[in-house]
Amino acid sequence: HREQDVLPIVLKGHLLLESLLDQIIEAISPNPQYIQELNLMFYKKVLLARAMSWDKHEIEMWELIIAINSLRNELAHHLEGSNLENKIQNVLQKFHDTRPQDEMLKDHANQQIEEKLKLMIVYLAGFLNTCLSDAIAYRSTVNSLYETIKKG
Repeated sequence: HREQDVLPIVLKGHLLLESLLDQIIEAISPNPQYIQELNLMFYKKVLLARAMSWDKHEIEMWELIIAINSLRNELAHHLEGSNLENKIQNVLQKFHDTRPQDEMLKDHANQQIEEKLKLMIVYLAGFLNTCLSDAIAYRSTVNSLYETIKKG
């Protein structure tokens, strides 16, 4: 594979994941405009969203999201890196290791690296979507409690 083939996948995937992280942080925060003013980098957004997670903070997917960020930084800043192939393979191996019983991954075992990266990003986006749903439910519950307390 060539870096030119992997670069758009990683960059677009990174943007998708960052958008979901932003949505999680905004959903759980009563005044997200102040968080936006922090201009947090991707890694800090991951840590903040992870810290706000009730029951998903120890799931390995967070480490994979951080690994995608590292891969994105490597691709963006060192396009002709000799270590790039190994880094991509390491990230994909970490992903596979988190889902050893997943039949869909077994079906994609012989796919090209680009297809494996796309699949991993879809999984990570799905994970963040569940975190977003949790954050929205949490915010709704807190809002209801707040309104009840204000009335009483």
